[in-house]
Amino acid sequence: MKRTIRIEQLFRGADDGVSVRRYEVHAPVVRKKGDDCVTAANLARAERALAFRAISEGMLSPSALRYAREALGMDVDDVAAQTMESPFAVIAWESGALPIGDEAHADIIALLEQSDRGGMLARRCL
Repeated sequence: MKRTIRIEQLFRGADDGVSVRRYEVHAPVVRKKGDDCVTAANLARAERALAFRAISEGMLSPSALRYAREALGMDVDDVAAQTMESPFAVIAWESGALPIGDEAHADIIALLEQSDRGGMLARRCL
């Protein structure tokens, strides 16, 4: 049986952090000098799986949107180009000054869906 490690991420809602959602994913580990380690590639895949689950379930808080962008390895200009929005709009979503629109939300889900998640599936913790 393949060894895994549980990675959790907590996202606070756009309602001043009143609502909180926690997600988890199990990433494969390798043994190095007696310790269980997650490779950088598998950690990146796990982060994309966590972001995909949160964003696809409607977690659109500024911190979740920033986490998704960073998990994709994109900067503000990259996300702006992929969503056909201005960089200022992306900055506004991530600061909470502007809610993300339905089309841009769908675009970010598509980017996460197409990203390499290494077959990892995140789930929401209750």
